[in-house]
Amino acid sequence: TEPPTDPPSKTRTGSPTDPPTGSPTDPLTDPPTVVVSMDTPVPTDPPACRVSVDIACVDEEGTDCDDIPSTPKKCDDPSVLNFVYTAEACEQSFNSQDDSCGDSNDGPSTSATIVCKNSGSDSVVLTDGTVIVGDTVTVPFNNAIITDLITCTVSSIDNTDEVLQTLIIDTNNLSLKDTFGSLRLESCDDQSCLVPITYTYGIQNVGDTPMEVTMVTRTRGSSVVDLIGLVENTSLGVEEGTVARETGELDVCVEVDVVTKVEVEANPQMGSSCLSEDTYELEINVPATPPPTDPQTEPPVDILSPSPSDAPSPSPSFIGDPDRCNVRVGVSCSPSGESEDCGSIIVSRTRCEERPVALVFKYNGGTCDQSDNIQPPTLFTCFDYFGGPPTESGETSFVQVTDIKGGSIVYHAATVGVGEEYTVADQPFEVDANMNITIWSSANTAPENILQTLVFHSSCSQNLFLKDRFGASQLVVFVNTEQGVQSCFFNATYTITLENKLNSEGTGASAILNALTGNVEVGNEEIGFDFTEQVNGIVLAPESSYDGPPLTLDVVIDLTVVTNNQVTSFLTANSPLGFQCNDVDSLNFVTGLAPPPNIPTRSPTSAPTRSPAPTPDPEVTACALAPGIVCQVLNGGGLLTCDNIAPPLNQDCTSGADISELDFVYRGGGC
Repeated sequence: TEPPTDPPSKTRTGSPTDPPTGSPTDPLTDPPTVVVSMDTPVPTDPPACRVSVDIACVDEEGTDCDDIPSTPKKCDDPSVLNFVYTAEACEQSFNSQDDSCGDSNDGPSTSATIVCKNSGSDSVVLTDGTVIVGDTVTVPFNNAIITDLITCTVSSIDNTDEVLQTLIIDTNNLSLKDTFGSLRLESCDDQSCLVPITYTYGIQNVGDTPMEVTMVTRTRGSSVVDLIGLVENTSLGVEEGTVARETGELDVCVEVDVVTKVEVEANPQMGSSCLSEDTYELEINVPATPPPTDPQTEPPVDILSPSPSDAPSPSPSFIGDPDRCNVRVGVSCSPSGESEDCGSIIVSRTRCEERPVALVFKYNGGTCDQSDNIQPPTLFTCFDYFGGPPTESGETSFVQVTDIKGGSIVYHAATVGVGEEYTVADQPFEVDANMNITIWSSANTAPENILQTLVFHSSCSQNLFLKDRFGASQLVVFVNTEQGVQSCFFNATYTITLENKLNSEGTGASAILNALTGNVEVGNEEIGFDFTEQVNGIVLAPESSYDGPPLTLDVVIDLTVVTNNQVTSFLTANSPLGFQCNDVDSLNFVTGLAPPPNIPTRSPTSAPTRSPAPTPDPEVTACALAPGIVCQVLNGGGLLTCDNIAPPLNQDCTSGADISELDFVYRGGGC
């Protein structure tokens, strides 16, 4: 066990991040230089940001999308037929039988009444109902005598005597995708061309530092969609993962060749961002089976993929008029006040500069320990009794606010529930310089029912800020003649717009809106919304926009804390021939004051360092320093930072009224 004769070489081979380039028996000729060059970068090497993304596509049974078998298109002895109503005229029929189709009264409209009967001696109504474009028409034979022919009559929804189209369909010669005027066959019994599928984008933190996923972009053909709103969890710790999912339908009766690419970007707590991408090719080959009456020799191409905007190619009967809807949803935010947009909201001054005429408090409940203000103990005191006020939302207490003289002025005396607001005012007079808030368990103000009593300074000659907490009560609004109404909150309105654009070929089809949902995030609170009932069934022509009742959401945002605000909206629709199209849009902005100095920030701080294993010799290992400067307001109580200290509006006593109070700071020293 003789010690090595070459200590510098041993130090070099012990580094986990910089293995030696020479043989262990090859002594180094310049040991000091080698040791310094090896060890110097180690203390400053920050944790690496590395993210990975993987795409998977499966059907409802977990079968990979590439392995989903094709469905036989021929319908043999069907007992249930499912058609989709397209409102197309007879000239758009495409099938392999000598069907009978006749239009009248300008042909089918976007809504209609459909009655289908069997054509035998036992003429039985098989289906009877009203539909709009995109609805499914189910024709069950049940116990009726199955005949070779069924007759379907399409009539006006307002007047069933006004026939718009008449169809006679041979049930012995049916194939999936056959089109009979305004009806297209989608399934017979359990045979269906459309298979529900789900794209899953798995995102994994494979680095050694926490990260925030900031971008997830999916590209399919000419369609590029932002999917960040679909990510289940954007904050990932080391080795943690998350997913985003898209659902759709795959048409297995036609050839499919679609490439999906996903790009992901993530930001670590410190250091540079990292990127990753993955691609998935979905390919289904189907033997060409053109109908006998179709002279076309090329196999039909009719792709229906889950892409929101990269729409499928049409079937041969619609060449020259591709059925591709291309919906777009947009989200914007309009603030109240003078700001042009929600991302440039001006934060109002939150310090009270003049004696108020009214104060509004939010009753949070809880003990004196949660008080958060910078008034000195000589002005603010608080005492709890019998465990203090309740904290459960809605639980009530009796709150009385008076001047400190013992009730000569009563500003408020009523029952208040936790989470509710109460107003303190004696208008048109200004409030007194000091106030007492006493809280009882009930309107019986006997001593045994008292829960909390406190005194605070209310004239604003001492520090009084919005969001100050005095025991169970929190200041959320104040009103004075100099500053007007100052509130912690502002109202914002999110507006959602809907469009149907042309596709990349400069053509397009109408879009029948199905659903419009989403969510609004204000800080840690998330609220869902659903406009589906308002937009369902509305038809947008190509290059047109939704012009119905406004799609708006009103939110209230707290300006005195840093708040991340985001709204995400999801729109789904389909074209008259049943092709799906959808879109997602999100808007994100940050509001509020900068964090107080007791909240750690990302900068200036030094990057975390790794400790090499084994620990380097302190006698020969270089050290590394990272300077940082932090500025703190010593008497700000967390409400002020060095960046938002504002000078007084006026340094002269010019009101003309008698001075009622003066505050001095003892500085010491002589005259």
